[in-house]
Amino acid sequence: MFRIARRVSVLVVAGAAASLFAAPAQASIGTCTVTPIGSVTVSAYCTGHAPSSFRAKIYCFTSDGYRTEWRYGPWRTAGAGSSSVVGCQNGWTRIGQGYDAIP
Repeated sequence: MFRIARRVSVLVVAGAAASLFAAPAQASIGTCTVTPIGSVTVSAYCTGHAPSSFRAKIYCFTSDGYRTEWRYGPWRTAGAGSSSVVGCQNGWTRIGQGYDAIP
C-alpha cells in the first residue's frame, strides 16, 4: 500500500512540474510606431496580437532643466486598434520618446 501511494505522489509532482515548463501561448508583437503630438505628447501603436502588449513612454524636462522624468502611457494589446498616449506635465517639454513592449 505504501509503494502505491508513493508512486501516485511522484506522478502528481512530475505532472505539476511539466505544466510549469509547458510552452507559452504564441504571442507576437509586430511593427511599432511612435508619433509625436505637438511638443509634449506622444502616441504609440503596435501591430500584432494578444497577449502581446505595449505602452508609449515620453522623457520630459522642466524649462530650467533641473528635473527630468520618464512618463508612461497605459498598456494596450497589440493589434487591438487602440493607441497608448502619454504627455508631459504642464510646463515640461518632451526630450525623448519611445515604447515598451511585451511580446
